[in-house]
Amino acid sequence: MSIDGLQFMVGRAVISDEYCAGILNGQKADLIRDLDLDPGESAQVLAIRANTLAEFAAEVDRIVQAQLLTTSRAANVRGLRWPM
Repeated sequence: MSIDGLQFMVGRAVISDEYCAGILNGQKADLIRDLDLDPGESAQVLAIRANTLAEFAAEVDRIVQAQLLTTSRAANVRGLRWPM
């Protein structure tokens, strides 16, 4: 999981009009290649269909929040101890 990579991608799109245009116009595969994303994250990012940076960022945030929830639940499950 690379929440940092996902956040970097959105941050770069905010500060670079060229990068933002690429993210929105179908060049995502080329632009995310150097990010530290696992195959599942890459697939999720490539599946995003957005017309604006705000729409794209909202979808990336949805991915991040789902990962955080999954990680949090996994940590709670590992912490359970059954009485003997």
